[in-house]
Amino acid sequence: MTHLDDLPVLPPPEAEGRQPVRDPFIACLALNVGRSALWVDPAGREETAELLAEVDDTVLRAVSAVLRRAHPAPVHSDVQQAAILRCDLLRRYAR
Repeated sequence: MTHLDDLPVLPPPEAEGRQPVRDPFIACLALNVGRSALWVDPAGREETAELLAEVDDTVLRAVSAVLRRAHPAPVHSDVQQAAILRCDLLRRYAR
């Protein structure tokens, strides 16, 4: 049995047919189910930045840029809150 924490948020880069995530709703889902490592762990931060860089949303792409620029320093909690608030707004008012 595989534990949920052992599963990657995204398929590995070498996975066949992997396409960049462009839909902000899918990116928000990944942020919501992701662990705190998405924001704290350097590898998780890079994966999160990669995910958000391809999203069709200027706020989430800006969060990606901050994640890449802040490395290796800790990310300010405002960055995580901005992503969460943007996802909440998208969920409430978009589509």
